[in-house]
Amino acid sequence: MLSFMKTRRNTILILAGIAVALYLLVDIAFLVLEINTPPPETPQQAAGTIAADTTKDPIETYAVIVERNLFRTTDRPLVADPMDPGMLEVTTLPIDLYGTIAGEEGRGYAVIEERDKKRQRLYRVGDRVAGAVIVKILRNAVVLRVGEKDQVLKKKELVARGAGRLPAAGRPGPSPAPAPEAAPRPPARPPQAPPGSPSDLASLLTQARVTPHVTAGMSGKPDGVVISEIQPGSLFENVGLVNGDIIQEVNGKPVTGVADLVPLYRELRPGANLSVKVSRTGRQVVLNHTVQ
Repeated sequence: MLSFMKTRRNTILILAGIAVALYLLVDIAFLVLEINTPPPETPQQAAGTIAADTTKDPIETYAVIVERNLFRTTDRPLVADPMDPGMLEVTTLPIDLYGTIAGEEGRGYAVIEERDKKRQRLYRVGDRVAGAVIVKILRNAVVLRVGEKDQVLKKKELVARGAGRLPAAGRPGPSPAPAPEAAPRPPARPPQAPPGSPSDLASLLTQARVTPHVTAGMSGKPDGVVISEIQPGSLFENVGLVNGDIIQEVNGKPVTGVADLVPLYRELRPGANLSVKVSRTGRQVVLNHTVQ
């Protein structure tokens, strides 16, 4: 009996020792995990981190959104181009525009006639005409600097077409018949002019598109002109030119811009011979033509 009681007491002591040992091991394990785990951020620390991130991009970074009104949050009108032809006053200078060739970096040309001189000339950006300075050449329009303000000179046929659409004043009704003794107004120039005459100079700008050509790797200066948008029946087609040809010489004279073509065009007369050297798809081609 004493032996049984002693064995039972030993068993209880052993189990108690094991329980204490397990408790200590678990306590040590939690202690190790607590040491290795970083403490969680407090709300104040989290707010401080977000505020630090927002300071990296100042409000000026997003000014473009307000400036362009991307979300339509302002009624402020956008800034318009001060040289927009539609926003400029039409000039009253005694000059007429007969055609333009728009180009980049001031390489455009315009054919303008001074009415008192009855002479057409080729003008570029920076040239003066009738006391005004040409500041921009557009398609069918030229921006002029008259004194301290800009005005627009539009192509003559466009101005006449716009004037024809103006409503007639007074009560509508049949127009009165012209008086029999009234003589017709003589035309300002002959209805048909031979090729090369000053009055026919503007037609050169409507027969094809001419742009300067610069060979890659060269000095950057034009070494010819590229012909495109050739009109059927035009002088360029009759010579034998095709779209994409690069005109390099005409009658032995180098061509680097539209200004080089105009004097040659003026010299053309029926029976005159024309020799044009072009680069076509990398090959040199010489075109010979006799003006009819």
